[in-house]
Amino acid sequence: MPQIEVANTIAGMDIVAKRVDTAARQITELVALAMQDRMRILAPKGTLGNSTNPPGDLARSVDIEGPASPETGRWITRVGPTVIYARQREFGGHIRPKVAKALAFTKFGVRYIVGPTVFTHRAEDGFTFWIRKEGVYQVPQPYVKPAYDMEKDHVWETAYKQVREALVGAR
Repeated sequence: MPQIEVANTIAGMDIVAKRVDTAARQITELVALAMQDRMRILAPKGTLGNSTNPPGDLARSVDIEGPASPETGRWITRVGPTVIYARQREFGGHIRPKVAKALAFTKFGVRYIVGPTVFTHRAEDGFTFWIRKEGVYQVPQPYVKPAYDMEKDHVWETAYKQVREALVGAR
């Protein structure tokens, strides 16, 4: 009956575990960078004069936090925008005044105040629209979910490659 070197086997398994942990961190970093890049590409850029923030501010705000390995032993990271209006752009919805009596904004150099009464505005191009006290509605411009949908297969490809390299290198 052959003898098994338990100490060497345990040491070898420890090396493999460390290599796989390193691969898991690399997977997390690579996927986070891919998501950041994709979200920055897909984020609405805006138009100069149509916002209080400069065009591209949302895309530039997409940041990565991590990776970190909490007590669970899993590598995690967070990727997402940091500007206050990011969620509004993704999901859209009504914008209403919270404290003031009216909602005020500037669009292409024209100052608008959404006040307590309904009024009609006719722009120079002949376009007519109505603004009411309730605020304005912003159409959704998804960029986070589409980025995830485009990159989710990349996660598995990256994971397979990194773990394979970790195991092959541990021989």
